[in-house]
Amino acid sequence: MTLHRTKLFGGRETAEEVHSKLAFPHDAKCTGCKTRAVMTRILVLCPLDELKKRDPIIEELMVVDPLKFHQLLVQTKHGPHVKLSTVYACRRCTPAAERVAAKAPSWMIVDINRGPSPDRAVSGAGGLS
Repeated sequence: MTLHRTKLFGGRETAEEVHSKLAFPHDAKCTGCKTRAVMTRILVLCPLDELKKRDPIIEELMVVDPLKFHQLLVQTKHGPHVKLSTVYACRRCTPAAERVAAKAPSWMIVDINRGPSPDRAVSGAGGLS
């Protein structure tokens, strides 16, 4: 069965390829195999008050380097969270990275950005074609 899809930029790239190229930093590499073909970003966030309870040294970090600490802070609807880690994965390493991320404690937020699916049909009405 052949799926006919409209591709971006006059048929030169799929939505998945554009997402891989534009959504991640230029130095992002897969944590598992070190390739540049990144398809997934996994972000782990910890509530600030919980982090203060579990690791009191975080108070010192807030005082010593407030600018760096402010860069780690993410405001969510559940209150301020601290960005603990950002992991990038290619298509082959994504299932293993997701299994590891699923083992995070329930009080942490694990955000998984997979981007568009490879078989997603893209219409030309979006202004990108």
